[in-house]
Amino acid sequence: MARIEAAGSEHVPAIARMYTAEAERGYATFDVEGLSDEVWEERRRSSAPGDALLVALRGNCADEGDSAVLGFAWSHPYRPRPAYGSTRETTVYVSAGEAGRGIGTALYADLLRRISDAGIHLVVAGIAEPNRASRRLHERAGFGLVGTMTEVGYKFGRYYDVSWWQRRMGPPA
Repeated sequence: MARIEAAGSEHVPAIARMYTAEAERGYATFDVEGLSDEVWEERRRSSAPGDALLVALRGNCADEGDSAVLGFAWSHPYRPRPAYGSTRETTVYVSAGEAGRGIGTALYADLLRRISDAGIHLVVAGIAEPNRASRRLHERAGFGLVGTMTEVGYKFGRYYDVSWWQRRMGPPA
């Protein structure tokens, strides 16, 4: 089973590579190129309530370096406007070949606990469709479907829909 922990600087290159692979070859993100290590390091250092960058690591293999990173989860402000301050958007990525092993579920469990502990009221997530595995992951994590925006993203010569999911964490602040 994977070990979940807050990402350290040593994990940033693996996170950046994983995200770049999805940006260049997948549609789970509508970025078309990767983000630099510096961008991920800035995200890792965020101390805003409810913000987190977590990694799933292979067992206790600290000597494997970033090759031990099996996936990551990130929470960040939904929008920059002050009225959205108690809402976070989440993202979970699992390394190619590691899907279906409970890594996404473990990442979400830890991430949602941290978000709840920070007093965040609502968590949202967008899923580029079709993606049955991501839908199942979000359902298991307690999210409910709230709507779908059709043909909102264009990548690889086709349009993609995005379904929006949310989970209420607790009473309003």
